[in-house]
Amino acid sequence: CARAMAPPSARHFECVLIDLDDCLYPRGTGLDVHCRERIQRHMHAALGVAHEDVPDLCLRLYQAYGTTLAGLVAEGRHGDIDHEKWHAAVHAPLPYEVALQGKDEALRAMLQRLPQRRIVFTNADRAHAETCLAILGVRDLFEDVICFETLNPDNPLRAGASVLNKPKAEAFEHALRLARADAATTLFCDDSRRNVEAAAKAGIFAVHVGGEPGTEPPEGVTVAIDCIKQLPGAVPQLLELPPEKLRN
Repeated sequence: CARAMAPPSARHFECVLIDLDDCLYPRGTGLDVHCRERIQRHMHAALGVAHEDVPDLCLRLYQAYGTTLAGLVAEGRHGDIDHEKWHAAVHAPLPYEVALQGKDEALRAMLQRLPQRRIVFTNADRAHAETCLAILGVRDLFEDVICFETLNPDNPLRAGASVLNKPKAEAFEHALRLARADAATTLFCDDSRRNVEAAAKAGIFAVHVGGEPGTEPPEGVTVAIDCIKQLPGAVPQLLELPPEKLRN
């Protein structure tokens, strides 16, 4: 961690929403590569997508819909999709222990400094999120996990349906309701440019984590940090929550 501090802001924060993959833990673990390989394999083996078409289709759907699964469902060409089977196929075989390398004491210490309510907000499924949080040793520091099943309780996903996920504005609105939080007093961290831009448009104070050095900040975003452990230094008012708002 070594970049970027934030301009001051007069806002105070009562709730912190943090993305999971490549945000709560850093890029470079290899989980994203393993996951992409599993997704592409499943698209070919289970959904019948021609092997040579899989990479381009996977990328196009991700860019257009936020996740590949959301795009497959929305375009409806492969019928209804059982999201439990999908997530089991693309996440369950991942080498979590090797990739995440156990408890992250520095991450835990940083989170413990934050007096706000802390909630994970991820597009991934609950099993994936819970596995990562347990290995990192920080699950007990989060009040809740807002995940795929939280936003999309129905299974299977009907062909042509709209899957709710970041960066859709409705996903942020729903997450705020579930968190019992106000956009004006919520801070959101994510490694995705489009996700932090969507959060900023929703009135949430957004922090971009792990962006490429030298790039322009995402639209509406004033804070960029290399890794999540920089958060208290980048947004010092996080440590200044009024006593009446402290977590019980």
